[in-house]
Amino acid sequence: MIAVKVEPELLAKIRETLVPKAVELKMTNKYEAFRLRVNSGVIVAYTSGKIVANNDESYEFLKEAVRSTEIHKNGIVMGSDEAGKGEWLGPLVIAAVAVSPDSTAEMRVIGVMDSKELTTKRIEQIASQIKKLALAFKVIVIQPERFNERFSQLKKKGENLNNMLAEAHAKAIESVYDEIKPQGTVRVVIDEFDRIKTAKRLRALSQRHNVTIVQKPRAEEEIPVACASILARAQRESWITEKSRELNLNLRTIKEKDAITMGKNKELFKVSYLKNRDR
Repeated sequence: MIAVKVEPELLAKIRETLVPKAVELKMTNKYEAFRLRVNSGVIVAYTSGKIVANNDESYEFLKEAVRSTEIHKNGIVMGSDEAGKGEWLGPLVIAAVAVSPDSTAEMRVIGVMDSKELTTKRIEQIASQIKKLALAFKVIVIQPERFNERFSQLKKKGENLNNMLAEAHAKAIESVYDEIKPQGTVRVVIDEFDRIKTAKRLRALSQRHNVTIVQKPRAEEEIPVACASILARAQRESWITEKSRELNLNLRTIKEKDAITMGKNKELFKVSYLKNRDR
């Protein structure tokens, strides 16, 4: 099965596009928006905006429907997100991605959505495609050892993790902006983790360039932020896999109590999380 995610208001248009080529089937629960048979396959759409095709043939029909109904908004949009913020294993990873209006529909077609809805395998597959379709991207990896040092420094100054996040998001966003050198206004979307600190970090960018910064809850619903979320998670998972191979030890199976006493734990874990779970 292959899933894509669209804005719920597009479901009616997608259904309208598909119906002439399909047979309508009875829906099986209240969460379904429509259920169609297309040749040998079935396409099921949910009111959340998720649409699932059960084979390659039906997926091809779905791709064309999504491409033809996507609302093309003007201007480049950038998004940033992070992975590893709440986990003690591995690095903190921040990614920023710039997406053009033309590539938004294609991002949906390849399965871009909030990374929490995707398996690790699917994240890895989609990440490589995002890198090809994006105008530009930047991934920043804060290694556990550096994270531990920086977290300690911030704590002494009366600051916290949000300061580190704001700093890293700003750096990633500015790197992408400098790479694409856009002519018009760029909309930058970030998940709302600390509005004041993030706005302060990005103020210099907005003063120098034509940028509109939007901080919002559930920002992963926006394609550029979802892309950034996938790239960040893919990088974190890759780091854990590589370190596990290097140490001949599956780090994903390590228990917290063992991580505390494990040798060289500062190179593998966010030790401040291990010692202080209520940060």
